[in-house]
Amino acid sequence: MAASTTLPLLAMPLCATALGPKGWGLASYAFLLQLVATLIEQGFSQALVKEMAEARLSGKGGFRSLLKGLERFYGLAVIGIAACVAVASHTLALGVAERSDLDVGLAREVVLLSGLLIAVQLPGALYRSALIASEWHVANSLLIIVAQSLRHGGGIAVAVMFGRPELYLIWMVTVALIETVGRRCVLLWLVSREACAQATASHDGDAGAGPRIAVKDVIRRSAKMSLAVLLGSLAVYMDRFIVGQKLPVESLGIYTLASTAAIGVTQLVYPICQLNLPKLVQVGENRAARWAINQKMLLQMLAMVLVAGGLYAAIGMHVVSWWLKSDALILQVAPLLPWLLLGSALNALYNVGYLNWIADGNHGAIMKVYGFCLVAGLAIVPWSIEKYGLSGAVVGWLLINTICFFSSFQWVLNGWRHGHH
Repeated sequence: MAASTTLPLLAMPLCATALGPKGWGLASYAFLLQLVATLIEQGFSQALVKEMAEARLSGKGGFRSLLKGLERFYGLAVIGIAACVAVASHTLALGVAERSDLDVGLAREVVLLSGLLIAVQLPGALYRSALIASEWHVANSLLIIVAQSLRHGGGIAVAVMFGRPELYLIWMVTVALIETVGRRCVLLWLVSREACAQATASHDGDAGAGPRIAVKDVIRRSAKMSLAVLLGSLAVYMDRFIVGQKLPVESLGIYTLASTAAIGVTQLVYPICQLNLPKLVQVGENRAARWAINQKMLLQMLAMVLVAGGLYAAIGMHVVSWWLKSDALILQVAPLLPWLLLGSALNALYNVGYLNWIADGNHGAIMKVYGFCLVAGLAIVPWSIEKYGLSGAVVGWLLINTICFFSSFQWVLNGWRHGHH
């Protein structure tokens, strides 16, 4: 997982230099549109981990039936998203072209490629959730590393050889398609191998209306989680969205570099989250077992945050200079990083309480916290970006993660007190 986090960070400055400020800015805008769809789906995927883990525990072929039903649902979602992007492509492209003095045709091509990227990548999220729920973490991690190596290694080559953002994005679409197909093949192979090992189990109850009704129920419950996460995602990524709408694409390209570095740090704790979410689901209302899991998880994340903070304080600027290599990029990115990384540290610790909410299906608590974050962000971030530019965008990231951290950590403490009364 460390390799899959490091590769994008190493590749992005090279691609930014090769594509130029406007070319990298256009690519960043395409990734921003992709991020919108990813955030809508992200909460759904997180809820599906819980649903699929429970389906596996129930046995009787429920997991395979659920997977088939969800594949149909994701297929319809892909068609709908592609249609929406196609309809909105001219309007989006016109706005980008006017803010950044770009050709409208090129901007529209980039928007359409972002829609295609979303369409081929979205089903892969379903198969990733299935692998995590099945606790096939090694297979999932290997697939991520291979895909990231292809994506960013090839992306550097395309950017350096051609210097055209549309060709760079076509490569990203190609790798996303390979990754999605690869995930599906590996998942089906693992499921079939497991089924052979359990050949005595009966699957007669898997056909008919029952599984279809179960899939509808799963979609309904997961949609609540998706809405909750969407609220939070709009709040957490509000800084980047507003930068993309108010500033030229060159500024968005710079902020994408800085914010990706900060988000990359938060991904270092994702393996801890992936390992512990199924455990939290399994222990259910066993408060003693849950507290033991929470305590260990918090200590692991806190240790990682402290080590990362100490390393940045000691050698951070040397690493940033080596990473970006361009004096122009260093001058613009380096002042943003300390504050963005502080927000990332709070975000990492926030995951302890957040995972407990997911395990409990406590969508109401998530929506309340995120709703408050969204209101606070909307009140402050647009003004701070207009007044201070990219420095003002950092305020949103830091503010939202501070609110989320204190809210979720208080929930963990309350759960501990309740379990020991």
